[in-house]
Amino acid sequence: MLAALGRAGLERVGWFEFGLMAPAGAPWLVGRDDLLLRDASGSSLWQESPGLNRVWLNPILPEVQQLLEDLVVDACTQLPLEAIQFDDHLGYPVRFGYDPATLAAWRAEQVTALLERLRAAMNSACPAVRMSVSPNPQEFSYSNYLADWSSWVRRGLVDEVVVQIYRDNLAALGRELGHPSLAAAAQRVPVRIGLLAGLKSQPKDPAQLRRELELVQGRGYRGIDLFFYESARRHFSEPGR
Repeated sequence: MLAALGRAGLERVGWFEFGLMAPAGAPWLVGRDDLLLRDASGSSLWQESPGLNRVWLNPILPEVQQLLEDLVVDACTQLPLEAIQFDDHLGYPVRFGYDPATLAAWRAEQVTALLERLRAAMNSACPAVRMSVSPNPQEFSYSNYLADWSSWVRRGLVDEVVVQIYRDNLAALGRELGHPSLAAAAQRVPVRIGLLAGLKSQPKDPAQLRRELELVQGRGYRGIDLFFYESARRHFSEPGR
């Protein structure tokens, strides 16, 4: 299937959505609580949404670093990919980081150090494959997930940035589009804007989405990603119709 997509002229992106996050109770983590970040009360649980409990791997630990490196190298060498993409889970919530290893280190720099390691591994194993990241806007990304993607761009660690600006309010979207971090990043790498096409239980009105698309395009951003497929597909005609 990936070969067919390539023949059709579509780029193939290996999406590492979970990043440092993992399902709570995952079989491969049973008995390995030492790999997890903890909050001030000692808990490793993170509730992503009601009924969805997650945990976060500690990026300081060599075993965690090696795991992600092995996964990335395996994907970019065994699959015909044009890019590897990490989203806003390459980082960790600021309320975590109270395990002994993290308390002794500067947390944001540890996330950047992990990305440096992944990029070096890709440069060696699959230099033609791009490193893409899809974070939240810079201020939120750094203050909530310790992911300083503006620094990643300046250091040459990423080849493109897809900023998730999921807003229902056009004024709020416009403010985010005018943030200096976007303009600064666009001077160095391609920048695309991620828009929310709706959720399963909360689809977005097509007219609202069209206004958002026009606003983004009016600011000079031609690359737009819609999240996610099951909600975005309702805005487009299916083949044969």
